Amino acid sequence: MKIKISFWWRIYFVLAATIFICNLLSVLYPKSVVYIYYHSLIAFHKDFALFYYLNVMSAVTSALSLLPLFYYIYRRRFLSPRLWQVLFCLRIAFDLVGHGYETNFFQSLFQNNFTVAIISLAISLLLIFPSYFACFRYAFRQHRILYS
Repeated sequence: MKIKISFWWRIYFVLAATIFICNLLSVLYPKSVVYIYYHSLIAFHKDFALFYYLNVMSAVTSALSLLPLFYYIYRRRFLSPRLWQVLFCLRIAFDLVGHGYETNFFQSLFQNNFTVAIISLAISLLLIFPSYFACFRYAFRQHRILYS
């Protein structure tokens, strides 16, 4: 029996790949706003380098999460589920502590326009949530996905 791949998951993968790769590039590209933000802070005090590296690790783990998302969509086994479980946990950890720029951005939005801030935050969460859902299922429920 041939497994039908959802059209919407394919569209979401392209969207997620665009978001995660652009996020990684914005952290690493010297002319991006995010890079300039962190390096301006580092120029004032070297301790801000930690926040930059946390943001880099958050961007890297998010970009790496494209792999389990891809394999989830196409129902393929790749490497050990333990690896994907560790990556999933690291992604959560780095997403919790590695978004200093985004935190300040949303705080400023809340100060300026509460409605725009709520809508922006909701859209951001709605765009990211499916990747967490798929990566969790691939890491912790792989047997059910592949053999159902």
